[in-house]
Amino acid sequence: MTSSNQPEPDANFEHGVSGYTNHKCRCEVCTVAWNSYMVQYRKENGVRINARRRARRRLQAGEGEWEVLLAEEYRRGGLTQ
Repeated sequence: MTSSNQPEPDANFEHGVSGYTNHKCRCEVCTVAWNSYMVQYRKENGVRINARRRARRRLQAGEGEWEVLLAEEYRRGGLTQ
């Protein structure tokens, strides 16, 4: 990587999500691909992500054990584990 976040001229990998994650490339192609992937991921998994966040907050507050709290939050969101 160069300091301008562009791939080196001899970089021999496919740009996109894998370039962003595996090669730490931050060129425009890789960044746009990663952002698009994350938008779709959050859209498809938002309820599950939020349930895990709520369970983590409750765990930190000392409300119970992780597995129990997570199961409760999944049921609250209409999910199964």
